[in-house]
Amino acid sequence: MNRSITAVLLLWLFAISTSLPESCKAAVGAIDVTQAPYSAVADGVTDDTQAINRALLTGSAIYLPTSKACYKTSAALVMSTPGQIMYGDGRTRSKICPSETPFAYGVIYFRSGEVGPEVRDVGIIFSQPDSNTRKAMIQYEPAIFAQNTPRFRLQGIRISRAWNGVDMTGNSGGALISDLEMSAFNSGIWIDGSLDSVRLDNVHSWPFDLSIKQREVFYDPEATSFYIGRCDDCKIRGGASLAGTAMVFFAGVSGPAFGSVSDFAFDTNSGIRMSAGTIDMSNVYFTLTPSALTRAIYMTGGTLNISSFWALAGPTNVPMIEVLSMDQAGNTSFNMSNGKVELGKQNSTFLSTKNMGGLGHIGLTNIFFDAIPNVSHSNPIISIDRNFRIQAMGNQIRDKGTGDGTFFLVRYDDFHRVVYNSSVGWMNSFPIAVSGIYTPN
Repeated sequence: MNRSITAVLLLWLFAISTSLPESCKAAVGAIDVTQAPYSAVADGVTDDTQAINRALLTGSAIYLPTSKACYKTSAALVMSTPGQIMYGDGRTRSKICPSETPFAYGVIYFRSGEVGPEVRDVGIIFSQPDSNTRKAMIQYEPAIFAQNTPRFRLQGIRISRAWNGVDMTGNSGGALISDLEMSAFNSGIWIDGSLDSVRLDNVHSWPFDLSIKQREVFYDPEATSFYIGRCDDCKIRGGASLAGTAMVFFAGVSGPAFGSVSDFAFDTNSGIRMSAGTIDMSNVYFTLTPSALTRAIYMTGGTLNISSFWALAGPTNVPMIEVLSMDQAGNTSFNMSNGKVELGKQNSTFLSTKNMGGLGHIGLTNIFFDAIPNVSHSNPIISIDRNFRIQAMGNQIRDKGTGDGTFFLVRYDDFHRVVYNSSVGWMNSFPIAVSGIYTPN
């Protein structure tokens, strides 16, 4: 009998809990900002800044229920308590829309120091003019201002029509960003100074909430998804970028980044610009638009190692990968292995090096180049200039058939090792061997 009564009570309690309105579903101990004494309206017109900030000052967990329109703000929402949580009902349901007049510090301002706050399941939606001109975009402060805030957490967030998405410069080591959707016209995530591992999981830089005109600005090379200087053990796992540039690796104030990128799509417009750092990539793919002058990779320094990849050739008048020997110390190194390149009918160079007075190293291993037979190809597939040393082994290209085409063009002898590559019907142009080895091919 007691068991029957207990079962009935449990069913009754479950029915009540599932029928509660969203505003009553805050976790135990959390503050619902729409309830008294805070009384945020979330109608997209009323300024809810003070209501939310009064709730944040308590240091408690803050709940933003599903909004009628959005929570309008005119100043930063300040999270100054270590580990404080602010959460909503979902990135497209609990939305914050800042005013069109930019204000200091960003929409959400982390001022807690370590341990950083946590924000999850909310959207931050900026207003921008319907223009295809970069200069017309409003240069807001970042959606999330997280400078010098170690170990913060972002999860299930959408940031759209931003100028800058997340500013985590300074030491923001130990931070975790997961399941982030963003469209930013300048930089999506900016890292420089992190002294501990930073994890960026399943980040999608895509034209979320953008008009057709605004997408043109988003596809401009100046729009960068990840802008990364000093970062000790930066891990980017999963996700994709359609922005004009996917990743920029550079020497920050205190040094460059080292880390890894895996399971990532460099899609349509996006490529990598690298001048410093040491980055390992695996399980990635590159697809470029033939009509745009886009390089998949443009290197002037650093070390980039890529394995298990797929690449679709891009435009005919710029190489898909270009490496410049800017570094006098010879630290520029590019290595690629175990992948497939689809050349299609594009008369494109896959990899080209350019002598800029420094030294560089190239490694290509076990790559299959899928070319359409019986099509003339006037540009060499791989072109190596002076002051670069290449080791290429086990690569093959589909049989040429009729028509001209050059697989390897090595312009100057050095301690090269270009051996055991298969290029039936293709020409190879090598210098007279003194120190290099170029056979058998």
